[in-house]
Amino acid sequence: MESTLGRKQRKLSEETKQKIRESLLGKKLSEEHKQSISKALQSRKLTEEHKRKISEALRGKLLGRKLTEETKLKIREAQLGKKHTDETKQKMSRSQLGNTNMLGKKHTDETKQKMSRSQLGKKLTEKHKQKLSRANLGRKHTDETKQKIREGNLGRKRTAEAKQKISKGLLGRKLTAEHIQAMSKARLGNKHTAESKQQMSEAHRIRNLTAENKQKRREATLKRIEIQRCNGQPLMPTIGKNETQILDNVEQNIGYKIIRQHRVNGYFLDGYCKELNLAIEVDEEYHQKQKEKDAIRENNIKNELNCEFLRLNDIS
Repeated sequence: MESTLGRKQRKLSEETKQKIRESLLGKKLSEEHKQSISKALQSRKLTEEHKRKISEALRGKLLGRKLTEETKLKIREAQLGKKHTDETKQKMSRSQLGNTNMLGKKHTDETKQKMSRSQLGKKLTEKHKQKLSRANLGRKHTDETKQKIREGNLGRKRTAEAKQKISKGLLGRKLTAEHIQAMSKARLGNKHTAESKQQMSEAHRIRNLTAENKQKRREATLKRIEIQRCNGQPLMPTIGKNETQILDNVEQNIGYKIIRQHRVNGYFLDGYCKELNLAIEVDEEYHQKQKEKDAIRENNIKNELNCEFLRLNDIS
């Protein structure tokens, strides 16, 4: 065998090749013979023409052919630890361009289960995850697929590590208005458990939000209340017992109109005079217990309107 392979390559006539093929039909090679051939071919480079012929020959033989479990196992074992070069990957990728063999085909439930089991415990590299992520950019799932994904996730509990990865992956990501609306509708009627509420509360306490993010959250909360409780109508906050009378008196004294419950930066001002750029707050007794919170609120409003601020006490 070695002396034959070691010889200078010679070209066989088509007639001779045909005779060799016919002589090998139905013939089973011993394991020793197979290993000898495999070793001899390991360092040998095939020409593109030779590769094409092998590919065509195999395609014709394997069409409609079912491999035994033993053969599948051997193929898997042979591929273990084998890494394709970038050049080989590119060739494989190019060879699949325009391939429509799988179009319209659906896997059986048995095949899906086998695929699922084969992925269990398998960890993808960061490079592989990034490739998958890029490949799925701009891809839209059908409503049927979305429903299947939802059903597949029902009752599924993610590990703390998985949750953390998802959270990091979403940082800085901007959702479309359509996506936000879809999420809002999906949550309608959902009730969080006491445990979930506690976890959300702790997560928000630790998280350092920017002033811009806090403003967005305030405005989003007001919008949600308007939709859920006010049937989409503007929200009107509770007015203090003496607030109307106090603001009426101020309005008469300054000679300008005071806008009541003026909405700014996610807050409601008791009164705002546009001509004087003056913000007015009527503080009832409970404000004595939230001075720090009121100071932050006042500062945010001042930064937004660049206005003067007048606080009037209403303590009986």
